[in-house]
Amino acid sequence: MDVEIFYSFIRGTSLINMPLHGRSFTWYKPYGSCKSRIDGILVNNDWLWRWSNSSYRELKLSLSDHCSIILEIKPKDWGPKSFRCLNAWLCHPNFRDFVKDKWCSYSIDGWGSFVIKENLKK
Repeated sequence: MDVEIFYSFIRGTSLINMPLHGRSFTWYKPYGSCKSRIDGILVNNDWLWRWSNSSYRELKLSLSDHCSIILEIKPKDWGPKSFRCLNAWLCHPNFRDFVKDKWCSYSIDGWGSFVIKENLKK
């Protein structure tokens, strides 16, 4: 009866059991005679949409007959990072000269676009 109440709650709240990466099971009876996936992470569609790069996996079996599980949220790759600068530096009287001196102090050989790309990296 309690299991039906739990399943009814899961269906009523539209929860989804996230897929497990790695092993197929999270609980093992000694010597592997019985195994089950009784540990998991329940989320809803909104959570999956916001954290689409998330997954969970089990850690190595230790003293317990349950594998510990860990939720991993991998950062999204937004591509190259944009240039950032504190606006306060722009107000400093020596800022422009400092940047100009540093920019001109690098000597990079190669094709024009390569030189520009390398200068922008620094």
